[in-house]
Amino acid sequence: MNFDSNITVKDFLILTMNSLGYYGMAKASGGWPRGYINLATELGFENLTEYNYSAYITRGEVAEILAHAVNVPIVTVEGYSYTDSGELIERYVKQDGLQGTYYQSILTKHFGIYTVDGYVTTTSKDCVSLDTDEVDFGIAVSKPYNQQDISFYNSVLSFDEIFAYPERILYTISCKGTDAADYKGVYATALLKLDKNDNWSIVRFTPSDKNVTVTFDKSALDTSDYQDEFGNLIHANWAATQTASPYLKFFTDDAQVSTKYPLSYNTAVYVNGVRSPMADSVWEYVINGNSNKITLVDTYKTDGKYDTIYVNNYMTAMVNEIAVSEEIKLGFSNDTIGVGALTLNNENEDVKFIIYYNGEKISIFDLRVGDVLSIAYDVSAGATNIDSFRYSNFYEIYVSRDVVTGTLKGKNDNNSS
Repeated sequence: MNFDSNITVKDFLILTMNSLGYYGMAKASGGWPRGYINLATELGFENLTEYNYSAYITRGEVAEILAHAVNVPIVTVEGYSYTDSGELIERYVKQDGLQGTYYQSILTKHFGIYTVDGYVTTTSKDCVSLDTDEVDFGIAVSKPYNQQDISFYNSVLSFDEIFAYPERILYTISCKGTDAADYKGVYATALLKLDKNDNWSIVRFTPSDKNVTVTFDKSALDTSDYQDEFGNLIHANWAATQTASPYLKFFTDDAQVSTKYPLSYNTAVYVNGVRSPMADSVWEYVINGNSNKITLVDTYKTDGKYDTIYVNNYMTAMVNEIAVSEEIKLGFSNDTIGVGALTLNNENEDVKFIIYYNGEKISIFDLRVGDVLSIAYDVSAGATNIDSFRYSNFYEIYVSRDVVTGTLKGKNDNNSS
């Protein structure tokens, strides 16, 4: 084969299957095309019937085949046997977790990476002992790998059920480089890597397409069912609409009539990544909250209704004083909830904070008087909104500032600008 030339779909598929160990099985089943295509179809490779096998393969087709290939079971040679005619042949075993085997793939054998489905159960926003790039991860279902920590769990558990099985939870594992910490409670597929020190980490995290997820701008929320004649939101009207079959209504695209999205009776509302303990969280943070985005999730293995809602809720303030000693105290000129001031201290291990400006993390010492801060915090930290802000164990601070730009036209006589 000339590796400097293009390659056909046929040749690439044969190369892929052979690299997974299926040469002998494919040959025994008739070789190309029937042997290879039937095995590939059995292994879950999609869209094979749409390929033109004699055509040169495209980058998209390469990506599609390889993305699936790394997770399919490999075939190994587990000894030899004689045929009736006396020919010595290899004995092939598919490592699919059946008939006394463990599940092995290219990822597990060569990289120590295992594919599982599950949920982030705890983040640094729930537990101060976790760093911002660490989570606890509960395994909902896995293949029969040869790893005790993630051994074969073939009955899919819901998020709430996970906590009854602590042996299914991997505690304090790194999720650095992924956004796993932003998806607490969402059914997801994770690639877990075990390093030489037997420490687990999440190297890839993807919310499962088995979930049904929709995201709306807050402006698309239709609250007409619980407004009075003057357009005011009335809690009693809201409560009356939710008694029999809870729902939210949103306008989609340019539709003149809103669409109803059914909610579970125990819909969980996550505010700033933390589950709100309030019984009326939908009213408080979705209807009346100041989030600009509302995400509804119908989690896999639930009742077919939207059981989880994600929003952000910010305290907005302007920095009017920075007193620098061992800590920085921020005074707010337009304090919206009456908290008075916020003190940040790099040495305080009980409170975590991250400050962002233009999408980049900055230090507390980069803040300026006049900066406008949107501060996300733990809404479950106190009995009231004010107390929650005061006693939060984390703050995510987003900075905006007015920047004046211009052109240098000249200098005065003493060369100062």
